[in-house]
Amino acid sequence: MIATFDDEAACRQGLYTTSQVRSFEDRFREPDGLCCGLMGRAGKAVADVIRQRLSSIEDPVLFLCGPGNNGGDGYAAAWELMRSGCTAVRCLQYRPPREGTEAAVFLRRYLDAGGTVLQGLADDHVREGEFLVDALLGIGLRDPVREEMGSWIRFLNRHGSGRCRGVLAVDLPSGISADTGEIMGCAVEADTTIMLLKPKLGAVLCRGSATDELLFDDLDIPGDPAEDRLLPRCSSFGDPRIRALLPVRRRTADKQSSGRVLTVGGAPGMPGAIRMCSLAALRTGAGLVRVASSPDNLEVVLRDCPEFMFSPVTAGTLDSLDRLASWAGAVVLGPGLGRSELSGKVFAALADLDVPKVVDADALYWLSRSPRALRNAVITPHEGEAARLLGISLDAVRRDRLAAAAALMEKTSAVTVLKGPGTVIMAPDRCRVSLDGCPGMAVGGMGDVLAGITGALLAAGLEPADAAEVAVDLHGRAGILASRAGETGTLPSDLLNFLRSLVNGTDYE
Repeated sequence: MIATFDDEAACRQGLYTTSQVRSFEDRFREPDGLCCGLMGRAGKAVADVIRQRLSSIEDPVLFLCGPGNNGGDGYAAAWELMRSGCTAVRCLQYRPPREGTEAAVFLRRYLDAGGTVLQGLADDHVREGEFLVDALLGIGLRDPVREEMGSWIRFLNRHGSGRCRGVLAVDLPSGISADTGEIMGCAVEADTTIMLLKPKLGAVLCRGSATDELLFDDLDIPGDPAEDRLLPRCSSFGDPRIRALLPVRRRTADKQSSGRVLTVGGAPGMPGAIRMCSLAALRTGAGLVRVASSPDNLEVVLRDCPEFMFSPVTAGTLDSLDRLASWAGAVVLGPGLGRSELSGKVFAALADLDVPKVVDADALYWLSRSPRALRNAVITPHEGEAARLLGISLDAVRRDRLAAAAALMEKTSAVTVLKGPGTVIMAPDRCRVSLDGCPGMAVGGMGDVLAGITGALLAAGLEPADAAEVAVDLHGRAGILASRAGETGTLPSDLLNFLRSLVNGTDYE
């Protein structure tokens, strides 16, 4: 059954690598060694998605088909569309499939039904208002896309961004690694991707940049719950499991019981990050927020927000940090902290305490300079910070975000939130990839808001792994809602009122 990959069911699915998918497919091989039954189901699923997007059976549809099984899924879908009465279906063939394969079987069925196969890249192959289908490369891509295939991908992208009806990717946008989400040189820019049989890890990790809508069809083949248990999973604020973890404010609540958060950061002249972090903590439900920052920032931090308490951080007040931390239910360390000698001393005074803590931003810089095992902590690096902490290149982090998150958790002993498209939450008992968030959140300060949300949840009593997962999904869903007025120009502060609605259960859509 076709479903969007943002619902409760998606969050129960395991996310599969290429080798795991191949092993599962092998169970369905027929006596001749082929999986034509499986490919036929895949073709029907793709055809169903296309029919939903056509206004009539006369609308033109063009499949770009590669030589492998992904191209075979394309031929199978084209055949299904023709069988259902669609009259303007054509296939543009990169290279014929090898004889004796499933793809060759469905190409023959398509041709026997009167189907048209076009050759070569020519602009006049693409009709006005055509629906384009990417069936070029599947999950087997290991090396960067070769130049010849790259020209096909660029051709599809050029026409897809023009006067076409849309671009649908079959199983995975061509050029994306099914295991890591890495763009292997170049990739199809799809409007919609329909994953087939098993959810692909790479499709979820890259969904913020590679496709606008992610669909899934299990082809009516049930999975093995025992097998799925150890796989990475999806996480979303649309999942009742996540919403059930939100703290509930009792009728007997007071400001102390609602959570006390200490936010530490804001070097001289850098008040913005710590202010946004602290506001996010309040809007997520913290009862008390104390800001420990440079005295130079007092006026800006408290402007229009008298709810904050303020403690100045200077060389002469370092001894008070331990007392402030013991007051707090959680500490958020790092937003705007800076890289001065005083900033390093602030980090050293707080990093080893056992109080629940979020280590973010400049505190991660100091952690890279002075590696240590953190206790009761969540770290929230973006990819560049992760690369610095691990001593590897940014490209190495991007090539395998799950491996990077696991290495960070092992190195720091902290629950790790590796931010980016498909944010990874890595804890000893789970690995999750968030489905929430949108490109509108690609602006400075969003991470400060996430840190404040996480701090409020820790202060309310959530365990670090639960706090991290809820915070990421809550933050991402607030970003989606805030971006409805237009993704470009969305500000971190735009999320604050949506946070309030979400934690009160009044705006889940």
